[in-house]
Amino acid sequence: MEPLKARFGLLVDNLLDLSHETYLHGGYIGTPEVAATPITTEVDEEAGVVYVSRHMDDAECPPFYAKSTG
Repeated sequence: MEPLKARFGLLVDNLLDLSHETYLHGGYIGTPEVAATPITTEVDEEAGVVYVSRHMDDAECPPFYAKSTG
């Protein structure tokens, strides 16, 4: 957990809009494979939940995640 003095809406936008990963964090958490892989979005209106997923079975793991997960 990292307490921040910031407008929470901007943080939510940053964390939910992962389309910027490859362009702003390239070589760290974003790769061309990440950008090229489509995203699936499902909405459960009853539960008030949005599910977003991106399956990259054959993509190379970005360096940050490879280092943290082995």
